[in-house]
Amino acid sequence: MASNNVPAVLAAGSGMGVGQSDDLLSKLLDATRLVGALQTEIKHLNSELSSLKASHLEEVKASQSENADLLRRMRDQAHDATKLSEEVTKRYGEAVKRYEEAITILKASREADKPILRQIDK
Repeated sequence: MASNNVPAVLAAGSGMGVGQSDDLLSKLLDATRLVGALQTEIKHLNSELSSLKASHLEEVKASQSENADLLRRMRDQAHDATKLSEEVTKRYGEAVKRYEEAITILKASREADKPILRQIDK
């Protein structure tokens, strides 16, 4: 019953007519509903934002982990490449040494063959 008298009480206290107070009460109720809807939407958006933040944080952590793994693999590959380079340099040095020894033997062999070749030519 008190709710039926609200427009009349508003009208009497404000100098408005009953129709105007009904309109004002209707607008007030509409505004209250709108505020409630906005609060619900804000809660929903905050929830989505929290979810997005958590998802982004997980992505960042995963990316950091992947980057750390990649860095470890690159470091290991650089170490392996250094070892391989050292091995290639060592083998190259050995090959050069064998080549020089072969040249020396070939020259000595030619020198040794000169007297034999001279006799064949005669």
